[in-house]
Amino acid sequence: MSSEWLEATRRRIDELIDAAQARRDGKTIARAGALLDRLHEVERLVAEVDREIAALAGTDVFAPVSLRAPRPPSFLFLPAVGEEAARHLRKTVQSGVELGRLDAWLPSQAAEIRERAHGELAAWGLRDSGLAGSRGRAPTTWDRIFEGTLALFSTGQYFECAARVIGKGCSDAATNELWGSPEFRWLILLSDVRSVRIPVADVVAGAGFKPSYRVNRQALVPRPEREAGIWRVIEPHLGGVA
Repeated sequence: MSSEWLEATRRRIDELIDAAQARRDGKTIARAGALLDRLHEVERLVAEVDREIAALAGTDVFAPVSLRAPRPPSFLFLPAVGEEAARHLRKTVQSGVELGRLDAWLPSQAAEIRERAHGELAAWGLRDSGLAGSRGRAPTTWDRIFEGTLALFSTGQYFECAARVIGKGCSDAATNELWGSPEFRWLILLSDVRSVRIPVADVVAGAGFKPSYRVNRQALVPRPEREAGIWRVIEPHLGGVA
């Protein structure tokens, strides 16, 4: 099973969802969402096989890299479009959060995350997977977010904020304290936050997506084969401090 087939299938399902949303066809959206959920499960299984093969070969291709490495292990596109998301971006990413609260949010990981923090700590929360039949499950991107992943926040036509992932976990305490809601319990901890201005269209082109591909719809971790093109577009905007 090739990555090209997986990506082509994902695009076909995304197109079905887009068309169904335009005509408000809830039944088709639900069915296509269920297919997308099954596709993510296939991707997860493929990733597990890749890890096993790498381990047998003596090379861990999924090993996380330093926050200061020249290229991150993955890229996380996070839409901050709309009043609520924009408020969260300002409050807990651009303004930062208290480092000392880690003990309450993720007690078993707090010490390690503190050691990785460079400057202020920031936080972002994701909802449970919204796909049909997946209530209470982690977001579909969760297993592809690593220590060192580069997170990019878009507010419309531009990515306007970048940060490094230094930890993650599920925290009911954090979502209620930070955002006053139980919805955002899949907590992503960030460091090295900086302002950028990278056209979304340039990143879409660099990743090899069609110009119509919508990255502002949901959290997205592009497939590994797209990362080189993404990095070529993003790197000049980071000022050499990533």
